Amino acid sequence: NLIGGTPPYVQDWGIYDPNNLSAGTYNFSVTDSNSCIFQFQATISQPDDIIVNEITTNVSCNGLSDGKASLKISGGIKPYYIDWGGIDTNNLAKGIYVYSVNDANGCQKNDFISITQPDEISVTEIVNEVSCFNYNDGSVFVNISGGTMPYTQNWNGYNPNQLYTGNYNYEIVDANGCDFLSNVYVDQANKIQANFSITPEVCENN
Repeated sequence: NLIGGTPPYVQDWGIYDPNNLSAGTYNFSVTDSNSCIFQFQATISQPDDIIVNEITTNVSCNGLSDGKASLKISGGIKPYYIDWGGIDTNNLAKGIYVYSVNDANGCQKNDFISITQPDEISVTEIVNEVSCFNYNDGSVFVNISGGTMPYTQNWNGYNPNQLYTGNYNYEIVDANGCDFLSNVYVDQANKIQANFSITPEVCENN
């Protein structure tokens, strides 16, 4: 907006187009009809880049859809408009999810988040059978993988190191509350049996 001097004015921005300027400082001149020249300087500012801090919670148990995602946004010009493509960010299964953030000026930031899940709980049983008939020295050791450590074992009141022969139900629970249910059979050695017959003496004191 020019005032003073004698109109009309001629602006000289050098190699720049004053309608398409990036952020920075620009020198320009204005010449009026009397050939008076005035030198000026203009500074063009810009908002900070849109910065997105992703906050995610992974799936707790294999196969569930309880993952969560939210975005903490700074920079740009408020308000922000977030587009997740119609998904519910409070009930996410394992996968990759794309989002876009637009600020009030229409500046856009596109990115994605990844939701993971633990492996399925897997158990390998090592069974030691009862050594003698009707003893209780049978035992079961379980080798656990998957899920989220640490694990808790529930043998329903039985000691897995002091077992009689029989079927035993047990439960494995990981740190996220995911459970694994199974049962195991503990065998035992056969009962010792003897077959015998009695032969009477033929003669007294013989």
